[in-house]
Amino acid sequence: MKRLSLRDLPSGCFEGVIPAVLATCSDDGTPNATWLSHVFLLDNRQIALSCQFFRKTRANLAVNPHAQLLLVAPNSIQQFRLEIRFLRSEKQGRTFEVMKSRIEAIASVTRMDEVFALDSADVFEVDAISPIEVEQASPGVHSERGADRLLELSRLTEVIGSSTDLRTLVDSGLGFLATHLGYESVGFIYWKSASKHCTRSPRAATPPPAWAPA
Repeated sequence: MKRLSLRDLPSGCFEGVIPAVLATCSDDGTPNATWLSHVFLLDNRQIALSCQFFRKTRANLAVNPHAQLLLVAPNSIQQFRLEIRFLRSEKQGRTFEVMKSRIEAIASVTRMDEVFALDSADVFEVDAISPIEVEQASPGVHSERGADRLLELSRLTEVIGSSTDLRTLVDSGLGFLATHLGYESVGFIYWKSASKHCTRSPRAATPPPAWAPA
């Protein structure tokens, strides 16, 4: 079997359409996983990851530089597992400036400039790439499920649109996600511009509570 390289992967893996997942491990074997908004392709052997919310990840990499990265191609939903090794952090230079400009563009659209501030560009060597087998539904089943999802999403927008205040929006929105779309543990982040900080709500549709960016 041909050994995969970064250039063999679909370009969509590096466009930020579907967030990547970075998994690291502490010195005592405790795993940690975090979402990444972008993975930047540097060359055929190296990638750069945006360090924004990496406190636990950075601590793990300091004692164990080996990690795994999950990439998903948005068009085909192909998944790839990358065995990567941390090399260095860059806080200036071309790679840092390119990553910073792209993240700032995302932040300006979402109005979360301070939350999305780039701390560093973390450069990794890719040691191995392996495709992950994903069970594919038949075309008929896929189309039927897709139509059902669109209908449910349409109903969700109606629920959100009929909300008269934030509490009603959160309660009804999270409840609909759990009941109709199967997201049983979700949460939200909202930005309080006056106080210049981001508030995280652990509010969940059903227990156990866990928050994640909506």
